[in-house]
Amino acid sequence: MYLETDNISFLNYFRIGQTTPEMQIILHQIVNCPFHGLIKDIYLQAKCLELMALKLEPDTAGERELMRSRPQFFCTSATFGGLPTRILYVFVGLAPLILFITGFVMWKHRYRTKEKNKISYRIY
Repeated sequence: MYLETDNISFLNYFRIGQTTPEMQIILHQIVNCPFHGLIKDIYLQAKCLELMALKLEPDTAGERELMRSRPQFFCTSATFGGLPTRILYVFVGLAPLILFITGFVMWKHRYRTKEKNKISYRIY
């Protein structure tokens, strides 16, 4: 990735060089880790994940509202293909149920005929 240091909007978009007080606290905890061994590894991994979560979190309420207002998926079943596609989705969604019911009816019919044949052989 090509990093343009003279483009201020690019730097503001990724918030490069900006640390919040919460981030500074976590960085201080990472530098002054009191643990050793495996516990230190787990502690440092958790602190790094916490730091990444703070970095990825939207800064202002305006950014959060903008993120909520955007659609997450641009092509959903509600917008793609209109009414014919929705009707097709209904039939595709009901297909497993229909196949289950018809399979059960066929199995039950076959099971009953086997039972009748066993009984008829025993009588004669």
